[in-house]
Amino acid sequence: MAAGRGYAVSRETIRRTRHRLGYAWKRARHAARDDDPERSGKLARIRHLVETLPANAALFFA
Repeated sequence: MAAGRGYAVSRETIRRTRHRLGYAWKRARHAARDDDPERSGKLARIRHLVETLPANAALFFA
């Protein structure tokens, strides 16, 4: 944030803001579901989004 906007934001400020907006920080699941028939299409879509993400954008997985 400091480089992009010119001011620093503490971890606690980010935590409180996430909480206020209803977001939670959770660990990613370690196991992928190989039995999903749409898995390859979903992975291709994710790969495309990551590769075309603008430099100043943030990516969140839900």
